[in-house]
Amino acid sequence: ETQTFEVVDRPHRLVSKSSGSSPDGSSMDDTTVEITFEEEGGKTLMKVIHSGLPDEANRDFFANVAWQGFFDRLQAYFAAKVGG
Repeated sequence: ETQTFEVVDRPHRLVSKSSGSSPDGSSMDDTTVEITFEEEGGKTLMKVIHSGLPDEANRDFFANVAWQGFFDRLQAYFAAKVGG
């Protein structure tokens, strides 16, 4: 997989383009991930938009498996930092 950051606007927004393989191993053209960070009630709201996925099956995989795994790992990381 190749990932290139196109926008780094600290601390507000990240935009990257990725190319790689889908879960079935087929090649996947460029997809774009935009992550924004907003202050909300003394906390940070993080929004992720992943666009350019080739079909519903890939969209569902990334929404329900890949991104969910990312958020689970991110939550565990911050829980360890706060608890440590």
